[in-house]
Amino acid sequence: MRNIFFPCKCIFCGRILSLTTELNCCGDCARSLPYVPNERCPICGRVTSTGANICFECANHPPPFGKHISALYYKGSVRSAILMYKFFDREYFKNMFGNILSGYVTRLGNFDIVTAVPVSGKRFAQRGYNQSELMARRLCRIAEMPYQECLKKIRDTKPQSRIGFRKRTKNVKGAFAVINRGEVAGKNILLIDDVYTTGATMRECSKVLKRAGAAAVYGLTLAMTPSDWKMIKK
Repeated sequence: MRNIFFPCKCIFCGRILSLTTELNCCGDCARSLPYVPNERCPICGRVTSTGANICFECANHPPPFGKHISALYYKGSVRSAILMYKFFDREYFKNMFGNILSGYVTRLGNFDIVTAVPVSGKRFAQRGYNQSELMARRLCRIAEMPYQECLKKIRDTKPQSRIGFRKRTKNVKGAFAVINRGEVAGKNILLIDDVYTTGATMRECSKVLKRAGAAAVYGLTLAMTPSDWKMIKK
């Protein structure tokens, strides 16, 4: 039973929710969240000026993953909730985020394994959990799919949010490794992460999995930065 003195609140707007609700989200927020439109690049998932046509970046520099989708735009209350989840010990946000992600699995295909982008040992010690793994495990519970840790982070990196666009690929290069090559060889893998900005992390992890023999890698993230996002370019 929920504690009436500490009632459940919507993780997006803070509204007090019914004692009987199983979701940490009010009806108004569930309807008005900034969902990414379906008309987007069929590879990276970004909305383009030409609708669902392949974007310029994917056409000229095809990524190692087969397809990527984000559920939401990383802005407003979504951005605030993700930051609280990652940096302010809101581990229980995993349930709502995992629920959101579970609705997008069938849009990507069928998978043998679901895995998550790993964090470094240092980051795990500071935070106490890997936010992407918790969402992935929640997704797997709902969709009845197998979760497996396939990757490990072998080099601590600077937070991607603190460096410029051009440096992000270099920052994560060589930072990940496959734990057991035999477990990923020939498998279709769904890779989960929290935020998709430049796609550098998703590309690097997918590249490592493909080199280890994975048949295909598909990406699913909770949120992506909108096209008008003000990023440092240096």
